[in-house]
Amino acid sequence: MKFKLLSIVVLMAVLLGMSVQGFAQMQQGASPALSVHDQQFMARAAQDNRAEIMLGRLALERSSDPQVRALAERMVQEHTTAQSQLERIAADLEIVLPIEPSAQQQADYTQLSALAGQAFDRAYLQQVKRWHEQSIALHQAELTEGSDPQVISYASSQLPTLQTHLASVEQQIIAMERQPWQAQPQRQTIRGFW
Repeated sequence: MKFKLLSIVVLMAVLLGMSVQGFAQMQQGASPALSVHDQQFMARAAQDNRAEIMLGRLALERSSDPQVRALAERMVQEHTTAQSQLERIAADLEIVLPIEPSAQQQADYTQLSALAGQAFDRAYLQQVKRWHEQSIALHQAELTEGSDPQVISYASSQLPTLQTHLASVEQQIIAMERQPWQAQPQRQTIRGFW
């Protein structure tokens, strides 16, 4: 009888310990069933989406080039949609996603926000290209190393969009390189004025 009672007490302690550990993990924003790789992917993907949205909005304010503005609008729309999908998955898995881009992405944004005109457009396109190359690598890694079907499905569904974005950006970079560089407009001096 004592052995049976002791076994029940030990079993209860083990179960209680497991539920406390699971509760602690959920409090930290981590689903106990989700792998560390999947959690890291989701966090990085959220930061990438937020960075693209933030930078796209800056391009809509700063750029006067219609093609750059069209690309920026597309980035804002499609990364907003991707972020909404990711947030739904995170809610299902009880994961808390970052609400801001990474520190590096914020530093990149700050550098770009100091530019204007064609210098901004060129730097914007180069930055979007770099970020998409990194994001594509992140999503490809999730396809091979991820474990949660929902997270893998998200990565798989976003990869073609990211690749299309990258191809569009590369085409715009080539087109812009063919254009002559135009520094900030200089004042025309007319004899007797200035």
